[in-house]
Amino acid sequence: MLRRNLLKAGVATAGAMLVPRTVIGAYPVDAFLAKQPADALREVLGTADIAPGDAIEIDAPPIASDPDLVTVRVRSGYAGTESITIVASGNESPLAAHYRLYGGQHAVTTRLRLDETGELLVVVKADGQLHAASRQLRVANFCRA
Repeated sequence: MLRRNLLKAGVATAGAMLVPRTVIGAYPVDAFLAKQPADALREVLGTADIAPGDAIEIDAPPIASDPDLVTVRVRSGYAGTESITIVASGNESPLAAHYRLYGGQHAVTTRLRLDETGELLVVVKADGQLHAASRQLRVANFCRA
């Protein structure tokens, strides 16, 4: 019985070690290291030429009272949404998040850290087309320890 449990644990551990490679896939390291929003978008999406989108909802506070923890919800109204990318222009590394969506997903919720006041740009890739919406987020005077 002990041998069987040990074998099961070994197989489970080996399987768990394989999952991250599948889940993470091709992590866009250069995109997250880019210092300019256009460079980050070019790295992660292949282009920085994006059409304005009117079917993207951005739910975020207009003033971030705690810039270390800003909750942002994004919903795409486009059928066939493939990915959602969030760029915070006021951050030293502007690419805040990039999500590949599967199975009819159209929304994401995340928490961001904002360095300073700036534009929050959301790019949605749907059916091979890129659409963008943005809004200004202000960072309140906040003393970071």
